[in-house]
Amino acid sequence: MTDQARHTPGPWWVDETFTIWTGGLAIAYADGSHVAHTTRGFEGPDGEAYANARLIAAAPDLLEALKDVLSIIRTVCPEYEEATMCANARAAIFAVEGDT
Repeated sequence: MTDQARHTPGPWWVDETFTIWTGGLAIAYADGSHVAHTTRGFEGPDGEAYANARLIAAAPDLLEALKDVLSIIRTVCPEYEEATMCANARAAIFAVEGDT
């Protein structure tokens, strides 16, 4: 794993204006371009589409937070570095970044 991300960097946000054209939600990047969209379960702000869109929009922040937590564990509590939770965190990071 490296610090060089291949994905569009965050922050991302939910672009609700996208619903006008598609009946779904877009996840936008700082320049306004869309990195993803969802229409599944579109029932308004409490629906599945909004929940999915918020989760996708939070992905870059979640990835960085996970990396930060692993770094702190490695520094402060290295005895936990091989714990299942750390292995799961590394697997999640690998799922995003692959073999970088």
